[in-house]
Amino acid sequence: MIMNRVIWILFVMLSLCSSCTRNDGDIGELFGMWRVSAISIDGEDMPDYTGSMYFSFQSSVFSMTYINEETHNRTATYASWRYQGDDLIIDFCEPKFPPIGMSGMQSGQNLVRVGEICGGKLEMSYENPDGKKYVYSLEKW
Repeated sequence: MIMNRVIWILFVMLSLCSSCTRNDGDIGELFGMWRVSAISIDGEDMPDYTGSMYFSFQSSVFSMTYINEETHNRTATYASWRYQGDDLIIDFCEPKFPPIGMSGMQSGQNLVRVGEICGGKLEMSYENPDGKKYVYSLEKW
């Protein structure tokens, strides 16, 4: 009887002391997969872009995926990301996972400006070291 009470008290104490995390690495409004519906470079739409690139955010992991619609080949790469004020630092620090070329991003750290998220839509922008400004229009997927 006393042993049952001790076990019950320990169970209650451990339940109260355990910490909570967001489910599945949910990090707020950016969480999940976003389809890059359009890309512009210096104000001009990227020629031949078909809307086949996806950005995903989970915990501190960022993934960039491109699907070739003709061959159905999938290219994926990964980086870490973190907030810097209202902007993001997306860091492709692992040489094994460089950014996808059409994104304009470079290996290493990339400062990405984040616009307002409204109705499952988001606009992000990035200026690469060559001075080209990329604007990504994203839709929650």
